[in-house]
Amino acid sequence: MEKRLLNNYLALCVKQQLGLNVDLTDQYDFAENLVSKKSIIAPTFTDKVLSNNQLKIFLSSLITELNYEKCSADDIKERLENLKKSHLEEIKKVV
Repeated sequence: MEKRLLNNYLALCVKQQLGLNVDLTDQYDFAENLVSKKSIIAPTFTDKVLSNNQLKIFLSSLITELNYEKCSADDIKERLENLKKSHLEEIKKVV
């Protein structure tokens, strides 16, 4: 999975749930689970995330969910599209 795709997905989730615009590029990395050999997302939170408890908990939960599910790049793309659609619908309701 490419980091840019995951970064866009995480950033949009944070924007929708917490109303924050945060650059999450350096807040996680890809690693390999030593037992299963499966690629996982490893949090590498900096003070930017650690200083905001709500953001830290939300991102930790989201990353855990992604690690436990079998999420391919296509799955993330589909989730991202669904988030964008729901976000546009919310904006239309406000306007």
